[in-house]
Amino acid sequence: MKIDISKINMRVLFYLLLGLLVAYFIYFAIAISLSIKEDLQGRGFVKCTDILMMELDICTENATEGDSFIKKSNCYISSVFNNSYCDTKVIFTGYQKWFKGEISKPWDEYIFEPITEFEDPLDFQNLDLTKSESNNPSYEDFIKIEKSLKETLKSDD
Repeated sequence: MKIDISKINMRVLFYLLLGLLVAYFIYFAIAISLSIKEDLQGRGFVKCTDILMMELDICTENATEGDSFIKKSNCYISSVFNNSYCDTKVIFTGYQKWFKGEISKPWDEYIFEPITEFEDPLDFQNLDLTKSESNNPSYEDFIKIEKSLKETLKSDD
C-alpha cells in the first residue's frame, strides 16, 4: 500500500486555510459585537456603520415598486459586503499600527473609550485659573502691546 504524500499535503493545506478562515470570521464577529457603537469622532467601526446606513438608505430610496426582488436584494447585499470590507480594513489597520508600535494592543483601534458628548466650552467649574492668568497679560501690558501694534501699523503705511 502506497500513500500519496501530495494528497495529504493538499488536505492539510486545505484544512489549515479553512480553519484560518473560520477563526477569522469568529474573531470578526466577536470584534464587531464588542466594539463601540457610538463615537462622535467616528473612530473604529462607527464610520463603516455610518456608510452602511447611508448606502441602505440610498437602496431604499432608489427602489421602485416595479423592481425585481433580485435587483433590490443585490443593492442590499452589496452594501453589506462593502461594510464587511470596511470593517476588515479597520481590523487590519489596528494590526498594522500594533506591529509598528503605535498602539499597545491590536484591538485598540476599535475597542476604546467613546466620546459621546462634546465638552461644554462654557463649563466654568473645571476652568483652570492659573493657566488662564498666566496666558492673559495685565491691563498695563495689554495697553503697551496695543500701542506697539498701532505704531507698527502706522509705520507700515
